[in-house]
Amino acid sequence: MKNYSLDLRSFLSWMSGIKQESPSIGLLQQSLTNEVITQYQLALVNKHTQPATIDRHMASVRSFAGYAQRQGWIDEVPNPRPKADGPLDHKANT
Repeated sequence: MKNYSLDLRSFLSWMSGIKQESPSIGLLQQSLTNEVITQYQLALVNKHTQPATIDRHMASVRSFAGYAQRQGWIDEVPNPRPKADGPLDHKANT
């Protein structure tokens, strides 16, 4: 649970930084998209985050997106899944 909380704080902090807004339900509604989550994943890769840590962050964000949908904050759960040979395949670089 501690990692989940830290992962979400990291994601929300990153997201509010790129949007230059404080974290809010409105920001989530606008920004919890495949594109934004993929950008976050790329940011983690660019910071040389370990692949297992990136996977954990992505699992936490997906779990939170499911919660946000159940709460009615977003209509659809984003599900970014880069192709195995795509630029975000951090496992290929290990």
